[in-house]
Amino acid sequence: MELENRGNPGKGLTAENLTIALALAPGSKIVGGTGVGYQGVRNDSELKSEAAIWQLPSIAPKEKQTFTLTVSGSGGKPADIFKGSVVRWTKPEIHKTIPNLALRDPEMPGKDPYFVVAFPVIR
Repeated sequence: MELENRGNPGKGLTAENLTIALALAPGSKIVGGTGVGYQGVRNDSELKSEAAIWQLPSIAPKEKQTFTLTVSGSGGKPADIFKGSVVRWTKPEIHKTIPNLALRDPEMPGKDPYFVVAFPVIR
């Protein structure tokens, strides 16, 4: 997996205190993970499932980080193994200027801003 802050250098914002949470389908087992800040597998209360976790202090505009995860088990189809995964950060905060503007999926738990993580199917 590759994570990139697509902001423009000098104009974009540095995301701080990031957590990458790859939700694991039941029956999936993690054999190993790499990348800056890999924490291992633990229960993620917001995802309500086990998740592989990475924590990064920051990612600057145009910076890219690469992470790998080796998975075994019977967790289902490749497209479903990490369904519901997210990237969260605490700074910069997203301030709503329009009342009732939804900056996130209201079906997802938690209060931090996030991006949904989608993975290509590798066969």
